[in-house]
Amino acid sequence: MGIVILPGKSAKNVSWYYEAKKMFADFEFVKYNHWKNEKFNYKEDLKQVKEFLKKDSAVIGKSLGAVYAMTSENVKVRVLCGLPLMFARVMGFDLLKLLNETKVKTLVIQNENDPSGKFSAIKVSNPNVELVKLDGDTHDYSLKEIYSMADSKGYFN
Repeated sequence: MGIVILPGKSAKNVSWYYEAKKMFADFEFVKYNHWKNEKFNYKEDLKQVKEFLKKDSAVIGKSLGAVYAMTSENVKVRVLCGLPLMFARVMGFDLLKLLNETKVKTLVIQNENDPSGKFSAIKVSNPNVELVKLDGDTHDYSLKEIYSMADSKGYFN
């Protein structure tokens, strides 16, 4: 199963790329076009992302990357963290609806008081979605910790 990493919106999330290089021999990492030109256009990002979302992919998405990961049912598994509930809504995506309707095995890891979306706001009742609350009040997530947690739960088998 190939690993595809969809980072957050900010170019500072390129740190996940360097973390992934230490962890995986083979992976795909999306470096969004808007990181270069600083003109955020989610429609352009989505075109770029769609090329990476394949049937046998395990997608790890943080924040904006989690939103993009939810736009395709054509993946094997999703591991999402830092769901940006309000930002997604502004972009026209209802993440809660998408999570409640997905048929893809999905793990959502969220800091309890993440400023982009509190854990308590994630109302999902779908057997395909597992929710994990972390202690924390930031929008920061370690790729290594997220991967380890998902792997221990069998998401990459």
